[in-house]
Amino acid sequence: MPLLPNIKQQTMLGKLPKGNS
Repeated sequence: MPLLPNIKQQTMLGKLPKGNS
């Protein structure tokens, strides 16, 4: 089930740059 962790990692990565930007 690499989709669950993959989505969480993508959200965290997207939140980091999105909030910083």
